[in-house]
Amino acid sequence: DIEVVKVEDARLLKRAMVLTKTWLKPDICQLILELPRDFEYRAGQFVNLRQASGLSRSYSLASVPGLDKHLEFHVRRMPGGRMSNWLCDELQMGNTIELIGPVGDHYYNPGNPQQSLLLIGTGTGLAPMMGIVGEALANKHAGDIYLYHGSHIMQGLYLEAKLRSLAEQHSNFHYVPCVSSNEPDLVLEQDVQKGRADQIAFTRHKALERWQVYLCGNPNMVTTAKRTAYIAGAAVKDIHADPFENAV
Repeated sequence: DIEVVKVEDARLLKRAMVLTKTWLKPDICQLILELPRDFEYRAGQFVNLRQASGLSRSYSLASVPGLDKHLEFHVRRMPGGRMSNWLCDELQMGNTIELIGPVGDHYYNPGNPQQSLLLIGTGTGLAPMMGIVGEALANKHAGDIYLYHGSHIMQGLYLEAKLRSLAEQHSNFHYVPCVSSNEPDLVLEQDVQKGRADQIAFTRHKALERWQVYLCGNPNMVTTAKRTAYIAGAAVKDIHADPFENAV
């Protein structure tokens, strides 16, 4: 038998075993994969997960290189999603899956530890933000780090306890969960802000000159936030965007 792989993919193709699967929310599954040998990545990049059939989808890394001895992904089950449903339902602990990557320039840059960081993510756009925050803190980043995580409903927020704990441990890390639902009887939990994450963030941070800005999640949010961040003074090179385009 012969397996034919494109040259650019062959260099990046790895295989990894599933170590654990954990449901973070009813529709969000945390996949922990073994770290393949010679697999180097930057916190915040993404990887293409691929079935043996060739079906593949891109998922952002939530793990921190050099700190975590595994690869972590957050998979949201999409209605009719062939890959997400396969990952959530059929892929089991002990199974092996193909990885192609890493890819992307949406990652932490340790070159300026005094620089303030603004991270805005919606849904599982939190995944790369977890990696970026983790690597920044591991590198003793001295500037302020603001993470705004948005969801339309309360149930869409996840890993709140872990993020609040990080904020308690690091005085320069600030976690702001946001819910945008307009339901009149909406009850918000501890310190959750009502409104869209990007709008709340830019209301609080109006001058972004010399800031690093990271945007991930809903494509419309990412497009709008890129423009707003630029108008607020962030340099184009300092705005890192990773829109999540849904595909079945």
